[in-house]
Amino acid sequence: MLRHGIELLRDALQEAADTVAARGGGSVDALDAMIRSGLAFIDRYPALTQLYAAELWRTNRAWQSTLMVVRAQVLAVIEAVLREGVARDELSAEIDTGLTASALCGMVLVAGVDWKSYQPQRSIDDVHAALSLLVQGRVGGTRAPGQAA
Repeated sequence: MLRHGIELLRDALQEAADTVAARGGGSVDALDAMIRSGLAFIDRYPALTQLYAAELWRTNRAWQSTLMVVRAQVLAVIEAVLREGVARDELSAEIDTGLTASALCGMVLVAGVDWKSYQPQRSIDDVHAALSLLVQGRVGGTRAPGQAA
């Protein structure tokens, strides 16, 4: 069940990236669409998501090897978009695509579980908008550090 569910997530992320690519969108647009897709998955399958989040970092479990395989598949989809963005000069060549893919996946997973557990009154649009700012690099303010108000 866990393998099948996470394969659904992988497929949903790939579909989101492919849809953006077919429209001629860039890598940041694809990542943003993947964030939305991940949140929709979490909204649709909250129990599966909580199980995945709880088991992902536990060791010596019977399904550890299965989790590692499906985790790698999910991250590969994200990493491919990142590598393509670097190759097209849309993203900095300085990024570590593997670690960044893991960070993006973790961001959506943790924020999504938090949303469903502690902030269920928020809409998916609201949560997506908040995470979208991060991937679009728009979280900085207008003042330089140390500049007076």
